[in-house]
Amino acid sequence: MPSGDNWHRELLRQMTIEIKKVRPAVITKGTYDHLNNYLAFRHVVRNVYTFNLSITKLQVLIDDLIITFSEFKQDIGVFCAFITE
Repeated sequence: MPSGDNWHRELLRQMTIEIKKVRPAVITKGTYDHLNNYLAFRHVVRNVYTFNLSITKLQVLIDDLIITFSEFKQDIGVFCAFITE
């Protein structure tokens, strides 16, 4: 179980790791990369004044949201199929 200030970043990273003879990775590296961008944005919003937000970076997150959700949904579906076997 991750702990400390970066527990959420570590948990996300751990979800990409396959544990042989136990479970596959929960999410793919591609999904991790997308979700990590949102995690970084969360960090900025929580720790920097919101008037310093980059509209360009925010637009990238908005544009990627549907793709990110679709990839995550697919990854979780595969993982759920594995655990129900």
